[in-house]
Amino acid sequence: MIKIAFFDIDGTLSNMETRSVSDITIETLQRLQANNIKVCIATGRHPLSVPTFEGVTFDAILSFNGSYCFDKEGHVLYSHPIPHKDVLRIIDNASSINRSVSLASKDNSKANGTDQDLNDYYAFSKQKVNVSEDFDTLVNEDIYQIMCG
Repeated sequence: MIKIAFFDIDGTLSNMETRSVSDITIETLQRLQANNIKVCIATGRHPLSVPTFEGVTFDAILSFNGSYCFDKEGHVLYSHPIPHKDVLRIIDNASSINRSVSLASKDNSKANGTDQDLNDYYAFSKQKVNVSEDFDTLVNEDIYQIMCG
């Protein structure tokens, strides 16, 4: 008996071209929950960029490719940030080749600059790169994702 189902967003729950979710998809998710099957999202996205689906509350979200997972009440189920020394090394390596870096904690995303690669990455989920003067304060938080062009 199925007790839980995991879904990706882009191209699975939502149409890749229109970025919309069909009524039949919403109805299917609701039917699963009505049959006591937990429905969850598994995505590489930041928790703040996971879209909502009218009429469906997901039981859990596995974000950052599973490195930060939480339930519908916001309780953390699993957390595995990138080791701090690795974050610093990636920033240094990117700096040495004049590339910008965007870091993502569970609550924030900031960059020390931008370029077309980062702009394109963020545009995929209809967001903009947040170039921030206080980038260095984010470095000291738990980092779950690093984007670099």
